[in-house]
Amino acid sequence: MEVSLKALNSTMKAMNSLPLIYNTNGDWMRSGNTGGTYKDGYITDNIFDAIPDTGIIQRLSYNPGYIKHDWDSDSKNLDMWRFYEEKGNLNSIYDAIVEFEETVAHEIEHEILQAYGGTAYSWQHKGSSYYFPQDTKPVKGEETIKGKISHIDYMDTDGEYYPKTGEIDLMKYYHNLYDKQGRAISTSDLRRTVVSEKDVLSLLWLTKFKIT
Repeated sequence: MEVSLKALNSTMKAMNSLPLIYNTNGDWMRSGNTGGTYKDGYITDNIFDAIPDTGIIQRLSYNPGYIKHDWDSDSKNLDMWRFYEEKGNLNSIYDAIVEFEETVAHEIEHEILQAYGGTAYSWQHKGSSYYFPQDTKPVKGEETIKGKISHIDYMDTDGEYYPKTGEIDLMKYYHNLYDKQGRAISTSDLRRTVVSEKDVLSLLWLTKFKIT
């Protein structure tokens, strides 16, 4: 299924605004979208919706140039710094344009998930992350008592590894999968990352189209 959308710049029947932030040559800046306000029993989204759009919580961050991450695995050889080019190269895992396009799609789709699935479904990335803090859930068999008591969780689900083949859900959090020698078997791949068919159908349902 392929669906094309045309975005309209409007304040009528529109989603909450998301400030755009240009962030370069410094610490990596996370994007976020808490979504709208829905009467589904979760007070947290009402609290975040009342916070002005200052760009602290709800924001879309563009991270080109030299960006510093907190990845422990890079601390020895790269001092956690990476250079993000601006070429729109899907084959590069360090391309600011490609990363930003994925980020924008992910954050905006939170509005769709929340509208049809509820706050917990959106905040927990379809059950692949915790409600708060939004860490990726451990896969089945790797849960810990500490992890359970230190996180809020409203969904009885397990974490997942990146699929080895086929489509990768844009809205889910995944774990990298490695073999016994530490070699990556399945990791993030933007060429396979898509909006799931269910989410597309839910968007069409939310529009209340009349199909004859």
